[in-house]
Amino acid sequence: MSDSHAEVQPPAKKRRAANFSEEELMILIEEVAERKAVLLGPLTSVVTNKGKELAWKAVAEVINSVGVVQRNVSDIKKKWFKVKSEVKCKAAKEKIERSKTGGGVAEPTVWKPTEEAMLTLIESEAIEGFSSLESGTVNPDRPQPSTSAVYRQPTGTLVTPVEHISPQPQSNEPQPSTSSKL
Repeated sequence: MSDSHAEVQPPAKKRRAANFSEEELMILIEEVAERKAVLLGPLTSVVTNKGKELAWKAVAEVINSVGVVQRNVSDIKKKWFKVKSEVKCKAAKEKIERSKTGGGVAEPTVWKPTEEAMLTLIESEAIEGFSSLESGTVNPDRPQPSTSAVYRQPTGTLVTPVEHISPQPQSNEPQPSTSSKL
């Protein structure tokens, strides 16, 4: 009867793993760079979830072969996305500081080697934004959207924008102005 009244022990607290070393971070970045198309690319008929899982496992094996602490795929993925986010934030802050007016020269940003390596993997739009749309400049290496879009009417027929515009009646009378006078 004393066995049924045994004290229930609370679950043991999970111990925090050791921080990633700079060497582990650099290996993580290098390994992800080698497998960038699979790990960071969209799912396709060639790149599947299974392929992504296998690629992350391969990254974990390489990191675990070097590091003291054995890390699982989930921990490595979390670290990747956390470091990526931190670098993007730091780069965005640097951009804001550079574009401020007045106050002299901006304080130079100090980048760790791992952060610099991460910057090479991040697309410029992820940090800079789509400034080419705002400034009107066009990157000749980047495909531009078509201006001759074709869309489907509710009836199911395809119409180009030119066909869709109905002709305005021609008259010799001046058209009323739509602008208001102050």
